[in-house]
Amino acid sequence: MVEWNSERMHPLPAGISWLNTKALADKEGYSLVGKVSFQLPAAGEMQEEPMEWEIRLAGDERGYDRILLAHFNTQEAGMNDAATMLGTGDFVLREVQRCDQDPMFGFSKHELTFTGKLPGWLRVEWSSGSMGMGRSIMYSFDPAVGKVQEDC
Repeated sequence: MVEWNSERMHPLPAGISWLNTKALADKEGYSLVGKVSFQLPAAGEMQEEPMEWEIRLAGDERGYDRILLAHFNTQEAGMNDAATMLGTGDFVLREVQRCDQDPMFGFSKHELTFTGKLPGWLRVEWSSGSMGMGRSIMYSFDPAVGKVQEDC
């Protein structure tokens, strides 16, 4: 957990248009919400143009333990596979659950470990329709998140 008043939080990370300057109570517990223009790191033919994402640091009154990125349906989105979206890097991605039987909706969960760091949990959810694809990506520091098997 990263404390809301920690040095890592002040000043707030650059490049994000924060909607508030401190965490507020909401449906996630407590959140700090902003908007960011972000390009997924994938390369080659799968590279997408940068697009606007909502970013949410979520947790409790002490600090955050989840980072969420989401965007609404857009024709610009083309990827829903976590390994493709992340591209290559100094990390290990291990799938722990996938639910993609419905072509209009799905999710996958992964253990994500960066060299020298404790594992975290990545959950990618998508929905598709005539307006394009919407996606949400959650990264959690809490190992309990990865252990819960979700219903498809």
